[in-house]
Amino acid sequence: MDVVINQARAKAQSDIAGNDAQMSSWQVNIQNQASSYAGLKSNLAMTNAQLLTYIKSQVISEFQQSSLVVTIPSRSE
Repeated sequence: MDVVINQARAKAQSDIAGNDAQMSSWQVNIQNQASSYAGLKSNLAMTNAQLLTYIKSQVISEFQQSSLVVTIPSRSE
């Protein structure tokens, strides 16, 4: 019985360690993206609206074309 308990504890600790590493990696990635966007905005003297438009275009380009629907506002809006 102790073997089963030890195996379960080891598996749980392994899962926790793996999740912590994945979370840390994700946080570093997000921080790097934020710094990159801040630099881009500053270097190109972009407004917040221009930066958001740029980010949206980057996100859209990552989606599969077959499952993407895009709406374009009319000029009168």
